[in-house]
Order: sequence, then structure tokens, then C-alpha cells
Amino acid sequence: MKKITLGLIALFSFAWAQAQDTCATAAVVTAGTTTVAAVNGTEVPTPECAANAGGVRTAGEWYIYTPLISGSVNITTDLVVNAGGDTRFHVYSGDCGSLTCIGGNDDVSGTNYLSDGDFNVVSGNTYYIAWDNLWSPAGFDFVLTETPATCLQPSGFVADDITATTFDLSWTDDNTNSPTWEIEYGAPAFVQGTGTTVSNIATPSYQFTGLDADTSYEFYIRANCGMADGDSEWVGPIAFTSGYDCDNYGLPFTENWASDNAFFSCYTVEDGNTDDLAWTFNTANDLDGDGTNDNIVNIFPQAANVAKDDWLFLPAISGTAGNDYIFTFTYNAVDFNGIANESFEVVALNEASSTASSQTVLGTYTDVSMSGTFQGTMGTDLITQAYSDNVTYTPSASGDFYFAIRATTAAADSDVFFFLTLEVSEVLSLDDFEANSFKHYYNKTSDILTLDSATAPLTGVEIYSILGQQVISKTLNNSTEEINLSELNDGIYLAKVFINGNSKTVKIIKQ
Repeated sequence: MKKITLGLIALFSFAWAQAQDTCATAAVVTAGTTTVAAVNGTEVPTPECAANAGGVRTAGEWYIYTPLISGSVNITTDLVVNAGGDTRFHVYSGDCGSLTCIGGNDDVSGTNYLSDGDFNVVSGNTYYIAWDNLWSPAGFDFVLTETPATCLQPSGFVADDITATTFDLSWTDDNTNSPTWEIEYGAPAFVQGTGTTVSNIATPSYQFTGLDADTSYEFYIRANCGMADGDSEWVGPIAFTSGYDCDNYGLPFTENWASDNAFFSCYTVEDGNTDDLAWTFNTANDLDGDGTNDNIVNIFPQAANVAKDDWLFLPAISGTAGNDYIFTFTYNAVDFNGIANESFEVVALNEASSTASSQTVLGTYTDVSMSGTFQGTMGTDLITQAYSDNVTYTPSASGDFYFAIRATTAAADSDVFFFLTLEVSEVLSLDDFEANSFKHYYNKTSDILTLDSATAPLTGVEIYSILGQQVISKTLNNSTEEINLSELNDGIYLAKVFINGNSKTVKIIKQ
């Protein structure tokens, strides 16, 4: 890779200044060495930019820095004079009372508790450097070194929009000479020079196109400032993943949360009570005690005194007027913070929004307590003893519709509530059977299911239990086929029949 070697400007002047106690009274600092007598100021640096945030801090020391160069700045206390010390600093842009983190450091390493960190600056801008006493109030020296750069690296990367084939990226650029940018991307761990290169990007944004769905990539990026300013250092590799292809959710489908990417790409969540808690993908717990963590989608307890009002919308279903659509779901609660007594609704809507113009409540569930046991992070039978139910929706008009789960638990009864599996299947109306010249007959005496197609040979059949378990899968070749159901228990089954790449699902009641 091309690298620009930049000279270091180190000013070996020693600034003896009395440390200032607040942001508003920060002492001016320039390149060189500064001595901090002690960390005993009255204003604690906030927000925390360095690692190990959240500890108890009672004091800070503040410095104001206005560089005369654009480039990179290094701050270090990793000096002989500070041997054995423990320091921590934060770097901000903005104004006192409205500060934004741009850098900071706690420890050089796991055995060296002094600090060393870099950040980019723009000439003439104001920055604040603040030290805290999280680990020690003792005094120390620090050195500030400026490295001028004629072409600064891009930073502040944001994923703006993600689909199965595209990925929108934007970034921040501190250069003042209107650069262009260059990106190289490829499979994870690809060698630079072998990836796909895009040059002369005129704005600080780019859309990756032609991606494979649900696939991981990496990219490198640099600024091209041109002429004597040259190029910035490469930034990367930075990883990203394309979205899941939601067209995979054909009917029937069973969702067992095998892919977090599928959840984030194809499901919609809505935080109706605006408590910053919504349905989320969770892999942190072993719910059945088999030693392997289980994938679920759950909603955590809400903020105090606020009832749950959280929506989980399934992917869009292309419905046919008059056909029955069966939604089967398996769920449970967890006594994690208290005693769960959950409530929820199952709703069919014409759009994935709580304000949809058409909403039909298909089921209301209350008093859902934990079924099984759970301690710490592990259960023993929360899966085997989970609840299961199903609802049926018959749309009056053809077009997309959505099944949704709405958590409605009162604040006093709320704890962790989760879904293990979701299943959706279609049962065709009699008119559809006749229009497609397809018929089926079940003889309960012989336990034989007869499938008959008048238009083309049958090519396959899959039979599912009402809970979504596949019990029969068979390749077919003739226009009329017989399927022996004698080994199945009595109950309701869904038979998905294939004809030349098309499929229809019918309900079978075995007696």
C-alpha cells in the first residue's frame, strides 16, 4: 500500500502552567511538554472518551488547544519521569457544555497504565484536553506532538441504508482542499490490490451495489487530495454485511432465529412507549441447559411505571382474498428481575406500523407466567415447556399484509418475554383448488391421501405438523399420487404440494 511519510515537528519547550480546574478556565497548551501538578480540579470530564468508562471520578484538569496545523496530534504520558503512574485523558471538540469526543486514552497496555493516544485536528479549530482521577490524582508530565498532514484520513463512518444487494456508506472529511476518495473492497481478509477499486468519488458517500445477499465484506478507503498534497493513509479494513434477502420468506416459513441478519433486515420493531427498549435479537442465554446458548427474540422489562407497548412486525405476506393464513408461535416468559405476568396481542395489519389503517386483533393473551425454571443466565426447560398457539387470518382483499406481535404487559407485571419460533402457512380456498384443477382426497379408513392434478404432473409433496415440523417429504412424478399417512398421529397437518415449480398448501385433518 502507498504510505506518506510525514516529518514530526516536536517542540522541546517545557510549559510550566498551573492546571486549570474547569472547562471554562482551561489553560492554553501547545506542542511540547506540560506539567500537571495534581488532578484536583472541580469539573469532572464529561462525556468519557477513554476506555473503562463508568468508574467513580471526582476531579479533572482542563487544557484548551488551538493547533496551527492540520494533521495528527499525539498526547502521551508514557515518559520515564512518569514511570509507575496511572493516567487517563479525554479529547473534545465543541464548546464547554456541548462537548463531543474525538479522542482519548486510558492505558498504553495491560501492564503500562500511562496513556498514549492520537487524534486528527484542523488548523484554527479549538479542542479541549481533560485529565481525570479515575485511577490516581497524582501529578505527571505529558507531551503533545503535532504531525502535519496535507491529506487527512476520512473518519466517522456511518451505514445509512442496507439492502440485500446494496450498502450505503457516508463519512466525515476534515480536508479543506476538496479531495476525492478511493475505496477498495472484497471478501473478508482480501489482500489489497486484489479487490474491487472505485476511484474519483466526489462526495463523502458511496453506495456499494451488486452485492450478494447476507454476505460479509471488508473495505479500505483513503482521501486523494491531489497535486502536492498527495493521498491520505488508507483506513481499514472495515467490515460490513449486506442485508438478508427477504424474498426468502415464502410460504410456508418457519422462523427459528438462525440468522440475526434476517431479523434486522426483514422484521420491523416499534418502540410504542418510547422507553428505548424494543424487541431485539438475543443469543446470551442457555434456556434448556444443554450447554449451548439459544437464539430468541425478546423484549426486556420497560422503564419504571410504563406499560409495555412494543410491536414486532413479521415480513410482508402476499395474501390472496379468501385464503386462510395460519400463524403459529411458541413463547415463554422469564422471572429475571421479578415475577413475570406478561400480556400480548397478535394482530394482522395492512402495513408494518402501529398506525396502520387496517388492524385486526386475532388473539389476546394475558397472565403469561414463566413455564420452566431459570437461574442466572441458564434455564433447564424454558424451551420444552414453552407455550404454543396459532391464529388464522382470512384477508378480504388480495395484497400484502403483516402479522404482528404487540407486547402490552402492565409495568407492575413486566419481566423478560420472548418468542422461540414463528411459523406462517397458507391454506387455499375451494375456489383456488378448482381454478388450478387440483384436488385432494383423504380416506380416513385407509389413511391414504390422494393428490390429483388435471393440468400437469405432480412433482413433490411436503407435509408439516401444525407446529411446523416436517413429517413427510416425497418426490412425485405422476398426475395422481397416493400418500400413506398411517404412521402419523391423528391431528391437523398442512400438505404443501408442488407442480412445476409452483406450490399450494392444503389442510388435512387426520382421524
